[in-house]
Amino acid sequence: MKRNMLIIFLIFFYCYESSISAKNLAEIKGLYNTVILPLNDNVKSNYFGKATIEEESGIPAQEIDSIYNNIIINMISNQFSSNIIRTDNSSLIDSLVNEIEITGEDENVFSNLNKISIERYKSFMSSYNADYVIIINRHYLKWQDTPLRTLFHIISYSVFDSSKTEISRGSQFFTSMDLLDEQQLKKKCKKTTGKIASNVSDAITASLAD
Repeated sequence: MKRNMLIIFLIFFYCYESSISAKNLAEIKGLYNTVILPLNDNVKSNYFGKATIEEESGIPAQEIDSIYNNIIINMISNQFSSNIIRTDNSSLIDSLVNEIEITGEDENVFSNLNKISIERYKSFMSSYNADYVIIINRHYLKWQDTPLRTLFHIISYSVFDSSKTEISRGSQFFTSMDLLDEQQLKKKCKKTTGKIASNVSDAITASLAD
């Protein structure tokens, strides 16, 4: 009898602790602010030049990076579990982004913040009251002819906390048969950006729970 009572107590205690943990994790979501920064000139391809992208998609060559990035940022923001801080094209943003280096090549690239001092980084984060930053490293347009003619849209990202520590990195992709215009891009990338938002949210929640 005592053994059964002990087992019941342990099960109850475990369930109670689990519910508290789940409640705490739910509560900390929404308590942080996140900035999304796209890198400069970050739409690349193994096949298409900017002139070809303009010709086939109708997106002006000089606006390709800004339009692609704005779509990605807006879609992530709409599906993110916490507050996204909108940034303008200020000199503060430009100066910081210009010092971010990337490691890797093609679709496998990630941000390196070694050139940015911790003081400068914290000053930037403080200016936006931000706890985390998501960096859109690259939107890579990878064309393959075989076995099927397919265009892979690969979005790579890095996530850093307010101490400049990388807490997550990754990439997600979607496919199309051809280059997409602006409206088609919005529709096709929704599921992919949703995965990015979910993965980043989980990484941030885990870092807050540590």
